[in-house]
Amino acid sequence: MYRSLVRTPALLALAGLALVLALSTTQAEAAQPPKVVHLQICLYELREAKEDIRQVKNIPTAERTKILGDMDSAVNKIKEIIVAMGSKPEYIAPKQRPGYDDYRFIRHSIKMLKEAREQLKTEQDVPEGLRKDALREMTKCQDHLERALDRIK
Repeated sequence: MYRSLVRTPALLALAGLALVLALSTTQAEAAQPPKVVHLQICLYELREAKEDIRQVKNIPTAERTKILGDMDSAVNKIKEIIVAMGSKPEYIAPKQRPGYDDYRFIRHSIKMLKEAREQLKTEQDVPEGLRKDALREMTKCQDHLERALDRIK
């Protein structure tokens, strides 16, 4: 009987330590941004920028259709990259955004595309062919958005 009483406090202490370690690990993981945060924010901004593109009056219909289609292609490649990196594609709104006067989503999408491209270039666990395809689509999308801004000016 004496042996089981000695073991009980030791087992309780061990269980308590395991619980504390598990909680601190979970809190630390929650405090860190997702690995693909720039890609997730880029998805959100591109979705919003599509609405801005639809509102620009002086883009010919055929060009608008091309821009929107290429934006969709970039979004699809970004989603593939996120899945390949072991995450789930989500549309995460940025915590802060510059106070652009007009067509703020187009402007911020360009910024986030640049950041997402840099993140994609440095990530280790992305299949090389997928990385090349995604970078190409993201660059094409960025070029379209910049040309759309030129039409606004």
